[in-house]
Amino acid sequence: YMGIFILIVKMIPIPRPQQHGRNAKYDKYGDQMELEAEIERDAKLLYQERRQDKIMGFSGYNEFMSNDFPSEVYYKGFMYPNVSYGYHAARAPNEKMRNIIHKSPTLSSMYDIARTYEDPPDWAFKRLKVMEGLVRDKFRRKRELREKLKASGDREIINLLLEDSSNNIFWGVVGTKGQNQLGRILEQIRKDIVDDLELEHWLFVTFQLQDDKRALPTIKLEVKKDSTTVEEKELQSKSFFLLGSNERKCDYLMTHPSISRAHACLYHDLDNGVSILDLGSKAGSWVNGEKLKNCFPYPLKTGNLLSFGQSTRKYLVTIDYAAVEKKFETEEKLFEKELKQLEKLENPNFDKSSIKEIFGLVKQDTVYVGNLEYAVTESDLRDFFKTCGKITSIRIPDDYQTGKKKGYAFITFETEAGAKQAKRHSGILLYNRKVKVSIAEKKPEIEQRIQKEADRKKKKGTSEEEKKLARKDLEKRHVKKSRGHHHRSRKHSSSSEEARHKHSHKHKKKNHKHSKSNSRSRSRSRSRSKKDSSDESGSESDSIPEEKSNKDSDETPSADSKSSNS
Repeated sequence: YMGIFILIVKMIPIPRPQQHGRNAKYDKYGDQMELEAEIERDAKLLYQERRQDKIMGFSGYNEFMSNDFPSEVYYKGFMYPNVSYGYHAARAPNEKMRNIIHKSPTLSSMYDIARTYEDPPDWAFKRLKVMEGLVRDKFRRKRELREKLKASGDREIINLLLEDSSNNIFWGVVGTKGQNQLGRILEQIRKDIVDDLELEHWLFVTFQLQDDKRALPTIKLEVKKDSTTVEEKELQSKSFFLLGSNERKCDYLMTHPSISRAHACLYHDLDNGVSILDLGSKAGSWVNGEKLKNCFPYPLKTGNLLSFGQSTRKYLVTIDYAAVEKKFETEEKLFEKELKQLEKLENPNFDKSSIKEIFGLVKQDTVYVGNLEYAVTESDLRDFFKTCGKITSIRIPDDYQTGKKKGYAFITFETEAGAKQAKRHSGILLYNRKVKVSIAEKKPEIEQRIQKEADRKKKKGTSEEEKKLARKDLEKRHVKKSRGHHHRSRKHSSSSEEARHKHSHKHKKKNHKHSKSNSRSRSRSRSRSKKDSSDESGSESDSIPEEKSNKDSDETPSADSKSSNS
């Protein structure tokens, strides 16, 4: 029976599947090459449709980019249902109209109310910054929106609109014209998300951070666990501080497992002072037992108790403005001083020199005198320049190593006219030397140093402590020099002895050879002299004293040579 069943099944005709319309069009191509070219063209078109190079309009999957998408945003103390609510509340003429916008039940009713009032006079300059702050706040509050925007890759975002109006052309593209400012803001936020800078930029754009470091207080955190202090931390010189488990990004590290990577933020606001934000953490943040809303500011005061996640640690807050007050006090004193100087300037009998002193201008009342004889004294210089005017100070620098004069001096006159008159003495002989006189470029620091040196000279003698320090300094220098000289002398003596020994050894060898040659030459000369003497005198008695004398004369150079060798 099984075999009969299989045979019957094989005999039954199987219906062919109906051809699809897209495949049916390829049946007209008889040539295989034409068929493959057509299939390739269709594949390219399909690939381009699926892979969009641009995001054209905020509909369908990209609806989350629209300003009308329901996602809460914060603006100046209020939470609004979406970006459009916050934008039209920002352009409202007064607080009453802003409250009406905030309480509008539907999006259409909000737009109807917004059309009843005009833009503020400076709105053209403010609207771009307001829109960026609201859009950044929207994506900061929801992580899933940030992930969607990041997934759009590097595609161009175009806010495609239909109605031709000035606002639509500014924020988007109508037809082929438009600035597409909203699309550019979204692209910038996407780039910040990729570069991990979105949080910092959101803080700077959304809140009015204090950027003047002089006005920033010190925030002290006393960490307590089971009513005992385990740590004290000071946060200063920054407008905001991140708290969390991310070691690379956070200013204060918390290691409990329930702490998020960027858990909370302490910042200094121009309006509310020191405040705290919960940055959308999973486990939450508390101030005095009250849980904070997501990304909503909470002003802090000294004595507030903070807690984060499920950690048992408590953080007692102390806000110290002492350094800030001190800085402002010094600035206030400087301001009062400037006011007094301005009051002096109003006096019509004020001269130019006093005006220069007020504004800190350098007076050209000091001359440089060069090419001086080392024996020149202050009294000599006073006599030399006595016709130029009254001299207030004379400084002749000394060489700190030798203690001798350096050969130049600085002379300060009571007036600038005296310094100009002193320039005429340039080239005149003083102790057979032509002096060089020119105006010295003097700074306030140099003036202070000259004054200190003048006061020091007025004091008679020096204190015992200064003398002791000077003696110690001289002793140290002497010890260092003597050590270095002794070390060098030992090296020099050892090397000189070796060289002298080698030199004497060589000299002895040379003298020995020289003495041998001299003795041979002297013997030959004696024999010749004997023959000559015998021929001339003919007697032996006359030749004997000559021979002795010759012997004596021959022996003397050998003695000299010995003495020279020794």
